Amino acid sequence: MNAYKIAYVTLTDFVTPIHLKYSLISMIAAVVSTTAATLAACYKELLAAPAELMRPAAPKIGKRVFLERITFIWKHLNFSNKAAVRNLFRYKKRLFMTVLGIGGCMGLLLVGFGVKDSIMTIGDRQYNFIHTYQVKMTLADADTDEEKQEVLDSVLKESTTKAAMLSHESTIDACCGANGEKKQSTYLFIPSDADELDEFVSLQNRISGQKYTLDDEGVIISEKLATLLDVSEGDDIYLEVSSLNYKPVKVMHIAENYYYHYVYMTPECYQSLFGKDIEYDEIFVVNKDPEDISYENDFSAKYLDNNAVSGITFTRTISDRIESMITSMNIVTYVLVVSAGLLAFIVLYNLNNINISERQRELATLKVLGFYDGEISMYVFRENIMLTVLGTIFGIFFGIWLHRFVILTAELDIMMFGRQIYTKSYIYSILLTIGFSIIVNIVMHWKMKKIDMIESLKSVE
Repeated sequence: MNAYKIAYVTLTDFVTPIHLKYSLISMIAAVVSTTAATLAACYKELLAAPAELMRPAAPKIGKRVFLERITFIWKHLNFSNKAAVRNLFRYKKRLFMTVLGIGGCMGLLLVGFGVKDSIMTIGDRQYNFIHTYQVKMTLADADTDEEKQEVLDSVLKESTTKAAMLSHESTIDACCGANGEKKQSTYLFIPSDADELDEFVSLQNRISGQKYTLDDEGVIISEKLATLLDVSEGDDIYLEVSSLNYKPVKVMHIAENYYYHYVYMTPECYQSLFGKDIEYDEIFVVNKDPEDISYENDFSAKYLDNNAVSGITFTRTISDRIESMITSMNIVTYVLVVSAGLLAFIVLYNLNNINISERQRELATLKVLGFYDGEISMYVFRENIMLTVLGTIFGIFFGIWLHRFVILTAELDIMMFGRQIYTKSYIYSILLTIGFSIIVNIVMHWKMKKIDMIESLKSVE
């Protein structure tokens, strides 16, 4: 909800009531799932004879594994590693359950960090890399071209100004058909000098980074608008040039953009499409030092007193508002990290507990043969380490898919979240997953130290 405040500035307080319907569905699903799992686990045991159930379960027979056929790898493994690999495939259910559990943990962590990365993109890339201007000055409608030029000349003389340009920006409806299909409200952006636009707005491909320039043959549209209209480069979109009158224009390129929809065109393209001259109503300003904010109060006071200027917006204000809202996203990350940690701990602890209980006689035998506690622990932990690595690899792919699903589901029509997950998020997720696994191994080490050799090796007969 806090992320939506970026788009809806007037959204103040909101309530998140508990929906009884969804609560009951979740509760029933949880009960059915656990009951079905219990029945599936008990079914085989209930078919067995009582005398069989009273005996300890016989260890599963070891088999050759596919890795043995890859001789250049297998012959370099020592005895302990070979035993660990064979044990992994002896207990296939435990293998898959552990990999899925660790993968789920890794996936949740990636989603937690990735969602924050995606929402941060709006403020970071939109107002630092795409819209590279620092000031937008709105001009009064009744002003003459001479008065607008005077304001522009005055701004260019400011000691803080690097560049400034007149432009036109207005809202317009865009659709994918002449009858108004899939209509979307968008900003029409027309620079007075298309060759200088790159200094104020960076039009580029989000994936390849290829830079685009405007030409008179068509328009450049933002990526989210292209998705909603279901168009690609070379297709036509229709712009409402007058009430219910739509004219086609060719999409030359699709540019990276995260906040609102934009259609960029040259003044010549505008004149041929709309059949009239442009009235420039805004001035965009790029400062020599983008980080300098000391001039803002004096700049506003000076130009707002000018009748030709009706408003001034600093992109830093918008960026700061977005950043303050993103800070509240930390709670989402914390919740997912805790949930992932609990998932990893519960899955690993229960599976290791079952594993040790089933192999208690085997571990006791190793103790009798003179293995130290650390050696016995490593005998089991090698399997855990291998499973953690496999689960982490699986979790990376699962997390990428889940992150994309969450982002696409949460997006609004007027906003596009970032698609990338930063490298540090992968590192944090992997380290936390390994950390959770290490905690479980430490707990299980003390459990294995308490195995009683005599009691474990007693015959039950």
